[in-house]
Amino acid sequence: GVDEIGVRFHAGEIRRTEQLLGGALPADCRIMPLYGSMDFRAQRAAIAPLASGRKIVLATSIAETSLTIEDIRVVVDCGRARRARFDPGAGMSRLVTERVTKAEAHQRRGRAGRVAQGHCYRLWTKGEEGGMAPFPPPEIEAADLSGLVLELALWGATGIQAIEEMAFLTLPNPGAFGRAQDLLRTLGALDVAGAITPQGRKLAAIPLHPRLGHMLLQGGESAALLAALLADRDPLRGAGVDLMARKSALENPGRFDAKSGEILNRDAAARINAEASRLARFTTAKNNDLGWPQLAALAFPDRIGMRRQGSAPRWVLSGG
Repeated sequence: GVDEIGVRFHAGEIRRTEQLLGGALPADCRIMPLYGSMDFRAQRAAIAPLASGRKIVLATSIAETSLTIEDIRVVVDCGRARRARFDPGAGMSRLVTERVTKAEAHQRRGRAGRVAQGHCYRLWTKGEEGGMAPFPPPEIEAADLSGLVLELALWGATGIQAIEEMAFLTLPNPGAFGRAQDLLRTLGALDVAGAITPQGRKLAAIPLHPRLGHMLLQGGESAALLAALLADRDPLRGAGVDLMARKSALENPGRFDAKSGEILNRDAAARINAEASRLARFTTAKNNDLGWPQLAALAFPDRIGMRRQGSAPRWVLSGG
């Protein structure tokens, strides 16, 4: 049979590990990355079995889902999980790396025995396992609640007291709930009492985060491409964080030049451009003279920064 190995990483670690392994493996070994933002054809290639030789699949938690990577005999679990955590104090969601939970480790181990007996190598000690949480945290405890709060206001629930009377399996965090209300008031979606406004009803009808929906309503059709980009996975790798580099690549994918190691996911670019055309129908504003910096400020008014005095690159945001 063909021996195939699955290893758990995240996209950045996958690329670094792939570089480290390059040239250090026998000739019959092929390294196949597998993560959600990859080109669909590359994902299919990672899942399909090889006719001969061995395949090493470097996978994210996408491999914990219902898909089956045939002929996997060995799983190497690094014992880490990447999660989105909303920080109420900063008003931002951040990706953090945490210890894997027992439930996730059990799911990963099962990947080694999907089609035949296999082995799972866990990169932690038996003693460490006792300190692991049993399950991942509920999403409602870690997520940005802006969309949920807007939807609840649309139904008529205007405060955390009303929410506590609902049959939530896990109640929203009061601090995160209050931050979401503050943001929606800043965007004009809620009034002082927390009731939904006409602007809020418009935002609730747009399939976007309220920030991006507000930008779309205020910025007009010129905001559609930026909204589609920010709502999707990053289509451009190796280009830092400059939005204007993405704008250039999306508007002219046929003339995109992969200089300096920049790689454009053309499937993702086509999807984002198609979504931009769809989103443009949700707005009647004609402010087409706004550039991407001004449009981004409409979506993130609390993220506008003023540089502090001195030579150090230190900033203070408008939200304090």
